[in-house]
Amino acid sequence: MLPPLWSTVLSGEAKFPAAVHDCKAAVRWLRANAVKYGIDPGRIVLVGGSAGAHLAALVATAGPEAKLEGVTSKDISSAVQAAVVIAGPTDTTDEQAAKNSRRPGSNYQLFLGGIIDELPALYSRASPAHWASERTPPMLIFGENSASSYQAIESKLRKLGVRCESFVLTGGIHGEWNREPWFSITMNRIDRFLGDVLKSPAS
Repeated sequence: MLPPLWSTVLSGEAKFPAAVHDCKAAVRWLRANAVKYGIDPGRIVLVGGSAGAHLAALVATAGPEAKLEGVTSKDISSAVQAAVVIAGPTDTTDEQAAKNSRRPGSNYQLFLGGIIDELPALYSRASPAHWASERTPPMLIFGENSASSYQAIESKLRKLGVRCESFVLTGGIHGEWNREPWFSITMNRIDRFLGDVLKSPAS
C-alpha cells in the first residue's frame, strides 16, 4: 500500500490559500511522477494532524469549483482517494471556530488574515464542511475528547452517502496521536480504514 502523504503547516508561514495550493500541487506531482516512483495514481491518500488535518480535509473536499487549485495543469487532477483527518478543524465557520478566531493572535487570524466577523466569506471558503459533496472521497476523522470538531462534516457526508468514519481519542492532550498509547490506536485504525477503502479492484 502506498504510504500516505503527510502535510503540516504553520499558520504564520503564508496566508490562505497558499498552503492549500501547495498540497494540491504535491498531489499533482505524485500523480505526474507515478510511473517513475512506482505510485498507484488511483490510490493517493492525504493524512494530517491538527493544522495538517484541516488541510487534508480541505484538499479532499474542495474540487475545482472552489478555485483553490493554484497554478495547475488541466491534465493532472489533484483529487485524492481518501483522507485521514486527525484532530483538526473541519468547519471554520462554526461557533467554536468563530470564538477562537476572535482571540488575539489566534492561528485563525494568522492563517486567514483576520477574524470571522471581518472575513465571513473567506472563513466559509476555508471550511472543508462547506465544500463537502457526493464527490468527497472516504474520510476517517479523529476527534480529541469529543466529536465536536467533526460532527457537522460527518453528518453532511453521511447524508450524501459518502463513507465517513470517526473515532474519538480520549485522555490525552493535543498531539497525543504521536505518543503511546494513542499512537498505536491511531495507526491501527488508519491501517484498517485504508486497507478497506483502497482495496484493489481484483481483491
